[in-house]
Amino acid sequence: MYLIIPPKYSVSYAVGLIKSKSSSWLKKKNKKIPQGSFCCRGYFVSTVGVNEFAIKTYLRDQDKKRVDKLKLGFW
Repeated sequence: MYLIIPPKYSVSYAVGLIKSKSSSWLKKKNKKIPQGSFCCRGYFVSTVGVNEFAIKTYLRDQDKKRVDKLKLGFW
């Protein structure tokens, strides 16, 4: 996931918000998910020393590789 977090928000706040909103959304979509914690505790965050174009290119290429692997698995 590639995120740009404004300086006024901490990384932990942004991750907590993502985990909270995605958990709520999933529970609304699937009533079989039990109440309580849905996400694991903790997270991993890292920064990279490359520019935005390089990151987006890498992510786009990873998606293509994943699709190619899935196609191979079905044949």
